[in-house]
Amino acid sequence: MTPSEKPKTYRLIALSRDDAVVTITLNHPPVNALGWDVVRELSQAFDEIEGDEGVGAAVVTGGDSRFFSAGADVGEFSALSHAEVTDYLGAGSDLFNRIETFPKPVVAAVNGFALGGGAELSFVCDVRVAAESARFGLPEITLGLIPGWGGLQRLTHLIGKGRALEAALTGRPLEAREALAAGLVTKVTPDAELAGQAMEVAKGLATRPALAVAAIKQRIVAGLGRSQGDSVRGDLEAFLHTLKTDDAKEGIAAFLEKRPPRFHGR
Repeated sequence: MTPSEKPKTYRLIALSRDDAVVTITLNHPPVNALGWDVVRELSQAFDEIEGDEGVGAAVVTGGDSRFFSAGADVGEFSALSHAEVTDYLGAGSDLFNRIETFPKPVVAAVNGFALGGGAELSFVCDVRVAAESARFGLPEITLGLIPGWGGLQRLTHLIGKGRALEAALTGRPLEAREALAAGLVTKVTPDAELAGQAMEVAKGLATRPALAVAAIKQRIVAGLGRSQGDSVRGDLEAFLHTLKTDDAKEGIAAFLEKRPPRFHGR
């Protein structure tokens, strides 16, 4: 996508370009859920960005929505067969692994709520800039589930075991200033300044030598060891296991019916 070239048309995301930075804006109201089609479009967008030598960095954001992303679309998710869920989760996991190892810097401009898979999406970006309104949460526990896209492993690396355990076991979202103190985000900005601040960071990163950038990203991820890749795959397997439990079925049903869940440990 050259500076004068019109971006490809997407339905659930929007791409825009400012010099060497492409911004990917989730455009799936009301909560920017990461359904099957959103995962597909994000994958296509990263194909487009990787193939353009004129692009030096990317920004991912939820735009003006109250949600960066609320993660998986529980309604859509609950209607899928187990085989379809496995395929969907595998595609999302592949996308997140790709973003984490993407050769160009990726900045998350986190507006509002980043929950579940939405939080996990921010975790795989290289830099997180948060609006004052940002909230980061892993609420899967309230559905009788666990994060399925590697969020447990990545959050532990980002903020440490104790904080990650508290976040995952309680499901309580971290406010922006808490996330800054924990090291999850590098900057907190007034909501109205988020886009500009994230763009400033991305433009700075886009000026760095591309081969060195790609090598640094590759080596840092590699330095986490094979154990992280194995653990991310293990998270996906554990998610699929918990999905079969009565507690998960009850948690999802309660969420959709807007009532408190009644878990029985089976």
